[in-house]
Amino acid sequence: MMRAVLLVGPPGSGKGTQAKKLAHVADLYHLSSGDIFRAIPKGSKESALQQEYIVKGQLVPDQVTLDICLSYIDGLEKTFKFDRKKQLLLLDGMPRTKNQAELLKKEVEMVSVVLLDVKNEETLINRLEKRALIEGRADDAKRDILHKRLEVYKQQTADVLTAYPVDKQIHINGDQPPLHVFKDLLTALLDKNVL
Repeated sequence: MMRAVLLVGPPGSGKGTQAKKLAHVADLYHLSSGDIFRAIPKGSKESALQQEYIVKGQLVPDQVTLDICLSYIDGLEKTFKFDRKKQLLLLDGMPRTKNQAELLKKEVEMVSVVLLDVKNEETLINRLEKRALIEGRADDAKRDILHKRLEVYKQQTADVLTAYPVDKQIHINGDQPPLHVFKDLLTALLDKNVL
């Protein structure tokens, strides 16, 4: 069974930024479901299915998301980029629903769940709009879709925490500058003997 650390937080909370830093300093493999979905070839059946949901600001169905991500992990192992016996996965963006979390328990033992908590919704919107300009990400460019994504997070993704024991959860203040968030994240994971 694979072992993992899960990063949870609303869109714009800095999950990707923190995950990349953490994977760089520890023996973790950063797995971003968003990166996996953005890498799906245009014109493919999976791409068309994904676009149906993205344009509405909705999540791709749970089983489809898990199947795509688990297939991707198998590919990483076959190409020797990830070793489940030696490395922890650093999950960024999956599971996104409580149902996904329950389904994932068959494949992955979650050793820690980190919540990047950002209280101010306008802070998140501003970060996402800035990311849209810098990275050219269409999913971050429209305010109405951003508000919808934050609503989906509040209704579904935040519920993911209820799938894991409180003693495995770490809450980090994501309103801080990125370096301070990283310091708190690293300290908390070291204190819990995760790293």
